[in-house]
Amino acid sequence: DAETFIKIWAAWQEVARPALVKAMHSVAPPCREPDALEQAIPEFVRRIGLEEPICYIQNPFEVFRDLFESDALIAGMFRIAHSWDAASPLEYGMGVMKLLTLLGFTDYGCLKGGTHSSAHATYKVFTENGGRCFTENEVDKVIIENNKAVGIKIKDGPEVKADKLVVSTLSPRQLVFDITGKEHWPWRVARRVDGLADWRICITWYTWALHELPRYDKAVDIFPDMKRVGQIALGEKEMDSLVRNTCRRYLGQWDWGSNLVVVQDSMIDRTRVPDHKESILTEDYQPAAWNFTDDQWQELKKKHAGQVMDTLGKVAPNMTWDNVIGYNTCTPFDHCHLANMAPAGNWGIIDHVPTQLGKYRPIPELARHKTPIDRLYATGSAWPITAGCWPGQGYTCYKVIADDFDLNKPWEDAGRDY
Repeated sequence: DAETFIKIWAAWQEVARPALVKAMHSVAPPCREPDALEQAIPEFVRRIGLEEPICYIQNPFEVFRDLFESDALIAGMFRIAHSWDAASPLEYGMGVMKLLTLLGFTDYGCLKGGTHSSAHATYKVFTENGGRCFTENEVDKVIIENNKAVGIKIKDGPEVKADKLVVSTLSPRQLVFDITGKEHWPWRVARRVDGLADWRICITWYTWALHELPRYDKAVDIFPDMKRVGQIALGEKEMDSLVRNTCRRYLGQWDWGSNLVVVQDSMIDRTRVPDHKESILTEDYQPAAWNFTDDQWQELKKKHAGQVMDTLGKVAPNMTWDNVIGYNTCTPFDHCHLANMAPAGNWGIIDHVPTQLGKYRPIPELARHKTPIDRLYATGSAWPITAGCWPGQGYTCYKVIADDFDLNKPWEDAGRDY
């Protein structure tokens, strides 16, 4: 299995990863044309020994069992990849994608000071170039005249005219049904947006302030480099554990099993903590927000803290409540108070399923950022290539706008093809 993984990792570095980076920073092509990653996948799967074309429709169970012998190793790999896509190991068509997700985590890193540092830096660039930002001003409607977006109407506030265009970063559902109106959209587009899966990847993130990092004593005895690992998956050795997690979540039931990811940020970035103190983040997928009342969520938050401590305590003896200074909860209940993640509390806005990834995200008609409404563009976490907040979604949207308005194209000035 070790030799197999090294072979797969080499194919990732040489073939799939460069193609993925290009796809992430290129405008999604029409459905009938392959994107950069799709062009590279055949060579990638042939190099690692998968069988075409069946590997493209296999579920993660089938793909990983075709590659690796150890079920315990597969279970661990599933939990790492699950941290991003949260797809069931039984999800057909997600086998190769689950493998690519796993390999993507070999590039894992963190931003100095936390992810808010990136947001602050972006805001500074925006304002230093003449941008103005208005918080706590919810948009009621896009003003549309003769099928052209000419501005926005603030709820309980003024109208704001647009000199050139309007860009939305809201969810597809908000875009179509809330700020414009389905009468402005082809019926199939509205129908597809209304049918988007958006409740399957709801997550709990707890940030813990600690006196010291977890000490994985038994693991360190076997593998001393565990002391230097920034992200750790704590789960069961059975491949079925994440199937059970998925089934329980889909039924609206809490999963009390051990399926944690632990991110030890302060090990890498000391700017996040005071001297001689530590911070970790724990992650677990749980049901959508609507499955429990507000009071039930408050109780579940406390119980989940105990669930996390029980799991950590089994492998890190120092993880008792005496080591805990405090913790901050972020659950589907908390997420759903952000309008674009409501009503499920979905961190990715929409789910990771084969028809909602890559050039199909969120739906093929919207993946290229243009809308049927002239001068209205859309992007955000629900747009290609996958969920998250990263430069590609804004970058590719700008590329479309640059073509339409004959704006500067810095990638061409730098001699890059994307």
